[in-house]
Amino acid sequence: CNNTPALVGDTCVIHDIREKLLLCDLIYRITGDEKIMDKKYVSFYWLSKSGRHQITRDARGSSQSMVNISQEHILSWVIPMPPIQEQIKIVETIETFIQNLSKIQNKIFESKVLLQEYHSALISAAVTAKIDVRETIPTRSEAQS
Repeated sequence: CNNTPALVGDTCVIHDIREKLLLCDLIYRITGDEKIMDKKYVSFYWLSKSGRHQITRDARGSSQSMVNISQEHILSWVIPMPPIQEQIKIVETIETFIQNLSKIQNKIFESKVLLQEYHSALISAAVTAKIDVRETIPTRSEAQS
């Protein structure tokens, strides 16, 4: 839990915990009653604007590049806890949104790669005189009409 204010208190969910797992003194493992608290919901909350506000508000350190949070701060933070079924629905909605964003990012990346390939092919064709760019580029008067 020691880092820059933007990264301190970052969260994740661990699904398979090894026996005798050792964590450094700056990493906290938080557990709770899974009948009333969904791990992913809690993790998403701490990544939200409200959760990050509590974390950055309590981050302390000798410099902005080495802030940390204490166990006392973590225990004082407030988290909204709707019923477990609602937490699960919220998590499902967020995960669907993230999956859709990931698909969009992949399409954008693929489009960018294709555009770079087209750009390179166009330059190559123009340089090797396979196309006459003078015929394809409108003159200033043509573009204005």
